[in-house]
Amino acid sequence: MNSPKKIKTVLVSGGAHFLGSHLCEALLINGFKVICLDDFSLTSDKNLNNCKKNKNFEIVKFSLEKAEMVAEIEKVDYIFHASGLDIVSKNKEGSLNSLLINSQGTKILLQKALLDKAEFLFISLVDIYSGVASRLSLENYFGKDNHEEDILALYEAKRFGEALVEEFRKEHEVKAKIVRVRDLYGPRMPLNSIFPINCLFNSFIESQKISLFGDGLEEVFPTYVSDVVYGLIKAMFSKDTEGKVYYLVSPQKFTLRTISETLLTFYKEGGSINFIPSDKITLPLPQIDISLSKKDLRWYPNISIEEGFEKTVAWFLKDTRLKNEKGLKEIKETKEFTKKDFSYEATEIVSKEENKNISQVSTTDLTPEKDLNKEEVVKGEVFFENKSQSGFFQSILKPFRKEKESNSLRQKKVLVAGDTDIKVHHHFNKLKISFVIVCLIFIIFGFFSPFLLSAFFTFKGITAIEKSKQAITEFSLNEANKQAAIAEKSFRAASSSLNNLLWIFSLIHERQRFQQYVYLLDSGENIANGVECLTSSVDPIISSFDIFLDHTQSDNNIDKIIPIVKTDVVQARENFSEAQSKLNFLEDKYFPSSFWDRVEELKDQLYDGKEILSKVENLVDILPSLMGNEEDQVYLIIFQNNSEIRATGGFIGSYARVLVSEGRIKEIKVDDVYNPDGLLDDKETQIPPAPLKEYLGVVSWGMRDANWSPDFSVSASDIERLYEKATNDDVSGVIAIDLYTIENLIAEIGPINPIGYNEQISASNFFEKAEYYSEVGFTPGSTGKKDFLGACADEIIQKLQEMSVHDLGKLLSSSFRNLTEKHILFSFKEPVINDILKNQNLDGKIVSDKGDFLWVIDSNVGGNKANYFIDRDINYSVNVNKEGNLRADLTISYKHRGLTDTWPGGNYKNYLRVYVPEGSKIIDTEGFSSEVTTTSDLEKTVFGGLVNVVIDSEQEIKIFYDLPVSLSITDKNLQYSLYVQKQSGSIADPFNLNFAYPAYLKIKDTLLQGQQTDSSFSYSDSLKTDRKLVINFGK
Repeated sequence: MNSPKKIKTVLVSGGAHFLGSHLCEALLINGFKVICLDDFSLTSDKNLNNCKKNKNFEIVKFSLEKAEMVAEIEKVDYIFHASGLDIVSKNKEGSLNSLLINSQGTKILLQKALLDKAEFLFISLVDIYSGVASRLSLENYFGKDNHEEDILALYEAKRFGEALVEEFRKEHEVKAKIVRVRDLYGPRMPLNSIFPINCLFNSFIESQKISLFGDGLEEVFPTYVSDVVYGLIKAMFSKDTEGKVYYLVSPQKFTLRTISETLLTFYKEGGSINFIPSDKITLPLPQIDISLSKKDLRWYPNISIEEGFEKTVAWFLKDTRLKNEKGLKEIKETKEFTKKDFSYEATEIVSKEENKNISQVSTTDLTPEKDLNKEEVVKGEVFFENKSQSGFFQSILKPFRKEKESNSLRQKKVLVAGDTDIKVHHHFNKLKISFVIVCLIFIIFGFFSPFLLSAFFTFKGITAIEKSKQAITEFSLNEANKQAAIAEKSFRAASSSLNNLLWIFSLIHERQRFQQYVYLLDSGENIANGVECLTSSVDPIISSFDIFLDHTQSDNNIDKIIPIVKTDVVQARENFSEAQSKLNFLEDKYFPSSFWDRVEELKDQLYDGKEILSKVENLVDILPSLMGNEEDQVYLIIFQNNSEIRATGGFIGSYARVLVSEGRIKEIKVDDVYNPDGLLDDKETQIPPAPLKEYLGVVSWGMRDANWSPDFSVSASDIERLYEKATNDDVSGVIAIDLYTIENLIAEIGPINPIGYNEQISASNFFEKAEYYSEVGFTPGSTGKKDFLGACADEIIQKLQEMSVHDLGKLLSSSFRNLTEKHILFSFKEPVINDILKNQNLDGKIVSDKGDFLWVIDSNVGGNKANYFIDRDINYSVNVNKEGNLRADLTISYKHRGLTDTWPGGNYKNYLRVYVPEGSKIIDTEGFSSEVTTTSDLEKTVFGGLVNVVIDSEQEIKIFYDLPVSLSITDKNLQYSLYVQKQSGSIADPFNLNFAYPAYLKIKDTLLQGQQTDSSFSYSDSLKTDRKLVINFGK
């Protein structure tokens, strides 16, 4: 094997700052080596405490005066330029630092990218076109004071930095991309920054008073830091992002006043806002367009302003700068999420003299029709109490107030004007009546429309989630993602409509019920967002499928795929966790019982989903290793012919040695199993299991018969051991596929034309042709079998490389079905992936079940393909006697449809094993051709014996046995459970159960639906997959 390969290295400039430190953590989690480049002039290494615990993290202290040291840093693969995003207040050289870092600093990093052939991502600001330069003087070039000059200089610096990045991309072919951000907040945010949202948090933390300049109606786009980091990783590592500009900004805007009010709700007794008159320049809002981010990166902000503020305040509560001595509400560690009431009643505290000249400032209408004039801005304080008052309700009443205020003036005009004005007065009365009618219509509509809209969007969201779920089962991932996005928007719209009904719920004292509905809708939004992330995580894998199959590709895509996939998986798990948390707040008394059952089921599904995704996160971590990124990996694919059934699926006639290196299949070598077996025979004799020796005449055990145990983990271990002993080749895992899987694969991709064989191979004739080319004229050492299968494998790979993403999705759906039906089996030396497969019952291992258990295993020991003509039915009866003890009657019926004993057909010689609960005792048997043995294997009791079924005949095998006393139906155990495990490689054996019980027992409920009488329960199905039945009794 090759020596271990070096992990990829990422350079993060500004890594000790707010955004940079979060980015460093995320990259380390994704398995990169991270070099933090920072001059620490505006920050400290405190933000890096978590990073410094990681052995793959390194800090390089840098200054522009020592630019040459950047070139001396070890070779890096990716560069994030996250410097120069903040300006600290009272920093005399703020403007100069911004200009130098984003010009000279950007050039130095671009030269490093050029030298190392690294990909480059420049983090910019959305406001780069807001710069206003002086036309007359260099004094206050960008603004009339230091504050404005610092901000506008930063915008200009970022604009120059973007231009420089583009020039290097065009002239030097640096793989560069740009991301624009704005109004970042979250844990570790710098409180001394001059940006508005930072100033608000600083003011909030310093005291219960928040100072706002002007009227507080300036708008911002608060975006939580983890959302931005998620987008940065997607922008760097997603395909086709080079040369593009992405916006990672929440499209939802809020006024500074709204944000202030939201922050003040964290105080138990409210707080105050201090409005300070200001004549500062109000820059036009930038255009926020995240459509490209949604399209290319599948990015949309996930953290709401309420949740983000809660997390941020919780972090500062733990920080020494913010002690909970100011009446702050306790924030639970469970991150309990509640919707805040944004409506407040305002009272101005002013003197009587001042009150004559001060207009009332309403805070209930947070988005007024027109801005307040400067003359209306009051120097004073507005105190907020957490009293509910609906802005919607007040907006309805406002026209009536205006009407009342002006009515007396109109009446005075009429009295003075004389007769002519009486007509005018009559006309005004008509207008007033019309106006009242229109207002009443609006009131009625305004009353009912939120109910209707909330119900409509909720129904739309649920429908979209169901469609998304169906699309996932069909592996139509684009459709699933599309429907999840629709569901997310629908639940958000439903929640918005519901918020307009808060005043009604408050009026009827049902705020708790209102909160329950909020939790429900929010959980729906989280689930939809989680599904979006989940489907997005699969997309880069499918998109890179052709590279994985093409050994001629030089570009190793695995390093780009892993961080994208893991970030999406983490986001999906966090969304499902958040949804489960919100569902846990629900109380059954507020919902119908039928609906509550669905809620409980959904909570269980979310819990299982979280557990699976946690394991998938671990799998993603080891994926580079499995894909040969650290050292080459060898996997064996064994081809099991289920026309000659064996315990794990079929006789092993051939296998493929697959060499995986640097994220792609480097070599596939199909070989005849007799070749390694021949090498094994030359070394030493391997003792075979007794039935193989007795009934098949095997003297030395080889790979071809190594799948004797029905537990695939045991058989795979034997296959690995025998192969490695024969070839001295280390194997990382064994994958088994049967004839049924290959036929399904050809049916999906279409007929193939293997080179060197002048005929077309389809799903319907593959078995016939494979038998002809593999077996006719076969002798150990001949190459006919491996030549034909090798040619077919080459054609199949070629077709897979040419498939569209949609067709690959369909193929994955078919493959997953074959996996769940045990036609594909996996076993790896890496325990993490085995654990995931085991939890999903996809590893082919025996299932550990403490109830009744049945596993019927056929093994063809006749050396022919008779199973192609065999039908098998399984009928199982259990009788409960008066004492509650259980007696089983198992009947296995075989029908041989073959009409001739000409090869590959012939009589069916089968060694039958039946795995039952340990401690079961056999009473009698019928139909065996040999003595029936009772042994112990895999912690089960096993009944075994030879069965012969001649052509064109039927044969019944009967086994009567008592089940262990521990399974008896008693007062302490009023439950019967049965687990029927399907044999790998079998297609769909009909299965029938009849459970008979005495009259004193009554069935309360069952896990599976069946036919029920007063004394029996029957169930019928086909064993495409395992089946579990539970019957609960009462007396």
